[in-house]
Amino acid sequence: MTATKFSPLRLPVGGGALLAVLAVGLVLVLGGDGEGGGGDGGSVSRDATAGVPAFELKYPSTWERVEPPAADGGDQPDIALERKGGDGLLLLRLRGPVVGDLDEMARDLHRDLARDFEGYRHIDSGTVETKAGTSMLVSWADTETGRQHSTLLVPAGRRSFILDAATPVGAEKVAAMFARFEAEHLR
Repeated sequence: MTATKFSPLRLPVGGGALLAVLAVGLVLVLGGDGEGGGGDGGSVSRDATAGVPAFELKYPSTWERVEPPAADGGDQPDIALERKGGDGLLLLRLRGPVVGDLDEMARDLHRDLARDFEGYRHIDSGTVETKAGTSMLVSWADTETGRQHSTLLVPAGRRSFILDAATPVGAEKVAAMFARFEAEHLR
C-alpha cells in the first residue's frame, strides 16, 4: 500500500478529463439541496473489513449513486455519485496513509493548480473539521468551463479517503456532504 502525499486526480467531466484536486473550503457555507445539504437522499456506507475502515457518506435527494466511470491511469474510483440531471459528479477513492502536513499539501496544490489551469480561480484551501476528523480541503473554479472543483482528503490511520467533486459554479455546494463524511481510523 502506497502512502498518499499529493497526487492530482483525473475527474471525467464535460466530455474530457479535468484535473480534480484535494479541496473543500474553510469558509464554505454549509448548503446543499435546500434541506440542509446532507441528508434525505441516501447514504453510501461500508462496514470495516480487513485493512479497510468503515465509512459513511450521506447525500441529498438531488444526488444519486451511479457506476464509477472508467479512470485514466488506473486510479479507479471506489464510489460515484452524480447530481440528478448529470451536471455534477462526486468520486470517492480509498487510498494509503497520508504522509505530510495537510496545510502544506493544500498550499502546494493551490500553487500547482494556478500554474496548470489558465482559468483557475482559488476559492478556499486548508484544513477543515469533518465528522471523520481533521481533513484537507481545496476548492477552486475553472472560469473557462464554469465548473467548481472540490476535493477532500480524509486521513484514516493506515488508510485515507479522497472525495473529488465537480459541479457548475453556483450549483448546490458539496461542503455539507463532505462535512458529514464519517470514517473510522485504523491503527
